[in-house]
Amino acid sequence: MIACARLLHIDGHDTALVARAAAIARRHSIPVTVDVDTIYKGFEDVLPNVDYLITSSEFPSAGPASPTRSRRSHAFRTSTACVAPP
Repeated sequence: MIACARLLHIDGHDTALVARAAAIARRHSIPVTVDVDTIYKGFEDVLPNVDYLITSSEFPSAGPASPTRSRRSHAFRTSTACVAPP
C-alpha cells in the first residue's frame, strides 16, 4: 500500500513502525513528512528517511544536550524542516 502512495505522512509515536514505513517509502521514492513535537525513544531511526520535518518552533531547541541530540542535529540538516509558529 505504501508503494502506491504519492506521499507518506507519519508521526513519531510508534517509532519502530514509522521507521519501517518511512524506509519502505524511501525505497519507492515516495516523499515522507513527519509531524512531531516530542522525541520518543527510537526516533533517531525515523529521521534518516524523512524528507520534510514539521514541528513547533520550540522543537529544534528542546531538550538537554546528549549523544542522541547530535545524531538528531545531523538528521535535521539532511531533512527539510517546516517550523510552525507557536
